Amino acid sequence: MGHIFISFHHEDARVAETIQELLKTLDYDVWMFTERLRAGTSWRAAIDEGIQKCAAQIVVFSENARTSEYVTYEWSYALGLDRPVIPVVIGDHTEGIHPRLEKQNPLDYNGVHFPDMLVGRLVREQARASQVYEIQSPPPSSATTFVEGNFYYVSHHTNDRPFVDDMAARLKKEVVMEAINLGEEFTGVSSWSPWHQNKDLAIRQSVALILVLSPQTRREPYNIYEWALALGSRKPVIPILLKPTPLHPRLEELQYLNFIRERQWSLLYRDLAHTAGRGGSGFELRRPHEATTTGPLSPRERGLVLRERITEPFRLYMSQGPEPGMSVTVSQDSLPLTIGRSTENTLVIPDMWTTNVSRRHAQIVRYYDGFAIEDRGSTNGTFVNGERLDGPHALQYGDIIDLANMVILECLRV
Repeated sequence: MGHIFISFHHEDARVAETIQELLKTLDYDVWMFTERLRAGTSWRAAIDEGIQKCAAQIVVFSENARTSEYVTYEWSYALGLDRPVIPVVIGDHTEGIHPRLEKQNPLDYNGVHFPDMLVGRLVREQARASQVYEIQSPPPSSATTFVEGNFYYVSHHTNDRPFVDDMAARLKKEVVMEAINLGEEFTGVSSWSPWHQNKDLAIRQSVALILVLSPQTRREPYNIYEWALALGSRKPVIPILLKPTPLHPRLEELQYLNFIRERQWSLLYRDLAHTAGRGGSGFELRRPHEATTTGPLSPRERGLVLRERITEPFRLYMSQGPEPGMSVTVSQDSLPLTIGRSTENTLVIPDMWTTNVSRRHAQIVRYYDGFAIEDRGSTNGTFVNGERLDGPHALQYGDIIDLANMVILECLRV
């Protein structure tokens, strides 16, 4: 089992050290920057490597941590890597916790049973990691993969909306690509889904994330969360320096486009198209076919671009449930994969989490040359993309499986 990474603000070092002492008495290997970083080393690279190799991350959350761009980056990057994140709230700061961390079942540091609850969470992570369905190992940081599609994600501050709208119109015309709009129909995104689930899925399915940098986005937790999650998910991040802004250390190593004095549109067209796998430095702008492209893609056409039936091993990612961030690999050899509260299931939903999920709730089975999910007569139903199942559903990348409105599973590429 890998080490436990503790993320904290330096003002909260005493709490972090107390947690470290507790874990060390139980023979856990604990990673803290105060002990692991050495003079002359690259602290940014060391922290990234520490997160990549961890089995779980503990976030000491306080008012200091809430406003810290470094702490926000660390837990967002961990989520992008599908690492379990356990928030530990100190003081009375539950109301200020980031909504994405709130979904990770925060623990109260001042609670009477805190030590037992923390160790219990870690034991469950350790047991899960030892099963056949393991957390995926972090990919090499130098590797890059591309997702086919015509959509990109824009992270920006609301004050920069006019620029973003202008950019969207230009990219649609010159590169034939559209920005993901969470307010419109998009694969896997719907009004019934939690906002964080929509954002996560949109970023993971996008070709790239365009980050519009201004003083407001520098320390805004929501923007840091978006681009850090993208980096953890191995999505290309294209920074655009719109206004004079000091860069986050993690962004300093990325080549950015300087739009302060001159709008470098041609470079943005080139780089975004290259990111989408449309050519190299000699790229020529790809125009729409006059006979077939006359406006925005219809919902059906968007589905054809972004959806693909699953025929190879895939990842089942738990974005909501007893173990948020859990990722299991599903292959033909592992079928049927049963889900429910009974301990006989492959994926067990503990009774202490919810009794809304049935003992034998659903299962993933072989379906022609692919996979399908089917309900096993559950009381509260199995839903895929918001629709209740009344028969087998052939799984596609991006499908969102909802068990009794309590457990959310996403179908992602390995």
